[in-house]
Amino acid sequence: MADSRDYPWLKVTFMLILVQWTLALALPSGESAWLKYVAIALFAIWLPLEFLPFWHLKRYGEVPEGADYMSTTRVVERGIYAIVRHPQFVAWLFFSAGWMLITQHWASTLAGVAALTTELLNIRDADKVCMRDLGPDYARYRERVPLMNVAAGLWRKFGPGHTPVHG
Repeated sequence: MADSRDYPWLKVTFMLILVQWTLALALPSGESAWLKYVAIALFAIWLPLEFLPFWHLKRYGEVPEGADYMSTTRVVERGIYAIVRHPQFVAWLFFSAGWMLITQHWASTLAGVAALTTELLNIRDADKVCMRDLGPDYARYRERVPLMNVAAGLWRKFGPGHTPVHG
C-alpha cells in the first residue's frame, strides 16, 4: 500500500501549483487571447482526468470497505484508466500548463516549469508503486495503456481496430 514516502515530490508539486494560483490572482493576466483559449482547452482536459478517477477506482478497483479510493486491490482498465495509467497526475500537467498560459508571466512560467518537472517525477514514482503493489497484472496493463499520452490513449481506445478492454 502506497504512502507519502512513495511520493517525495508530491508536496513540492502542490506548493509550486499554489504559487502559480497566487501569481494568477496577484498579476494581471496575459494579453494573448489565443493563449488563453488554449489554457481553457487544457482546463477542459484537466477536469475529467482529475475527477473521473474518484469514481472509477472506487467502482472497479475492489477498494476495501471504508478505505479511500486510492486503496485499490486490482488494476483498473476501464474508463479513464483505459486512456492513461495515472490520469490525476497527468491532469496536473494540463492544469499547471494552463496557468502558465493564462498569466503569460515569467514568474508563473518558472513556477509552472518546476511544477511540471516535479509532476513528471510523481508519475514515475506512481508507476513504480503500482508495479510493486499490483505486480504482473500491472505489468501487462503497462503494455497496453500509455503512461501519460492522452491522444495515444484515446486513439487506442476509440481509433480504428481498437479492442474494448473489460477488466
